Amino acid sequence: MANVDLSIICACYNEGPTLEKSVNQIVRVLEKINKKWEILFVEDKSTDDTKKTVEKLTEQIKTTKAIYHASNQGRGKTVADGIKAAKGAICGYLDVDLEVSCDYIPIFIDEIDAVGRLRFSGIGGGHDEREQTLNALLVEMDGFDTQA
Repeated sequence: MANVDLSIICACYNEGPTLEKSVNQIVRVLEKINKKWEILFVEDKSTDDTKKTVEKLTEQIKTTKAIYHASNQGRGKTVADGIKAAKGAICGYLDVDLEVSCDYIPIFIDEIDAVGRLRFSGIGGGHDEREQTLNALLVEMDGFDTQA
């Protein structure tokens, strides 16, 4: 896949019926953005039918790839392997249960693009309003209380 703008990593371990539904929601969001994208599944030696679902999805959705672990490596290693394999200029990670909604993807892309334009133009910096907006979104979505 050449010139990928966005890579989404989905770490998969015993995802059961959640996986296919969540991936379909992610794809619906990605199809609305004006970027070339890929989804990377990193299957972490699930004991349920997750591997079969990943195989089915990679056949159905041409902009997907899969990595299969020979043994369970844990979430950190799974996400790291996805990042290493990602081809996108922007790389992100979503929990398959979509605890953080995939509807935020376009917002993050816009914010990252805005910050990148400022940094490469030699204007702005760590205290730029757009960067602070992105940081505030990330903090809020992580559930941190910024008022404490």
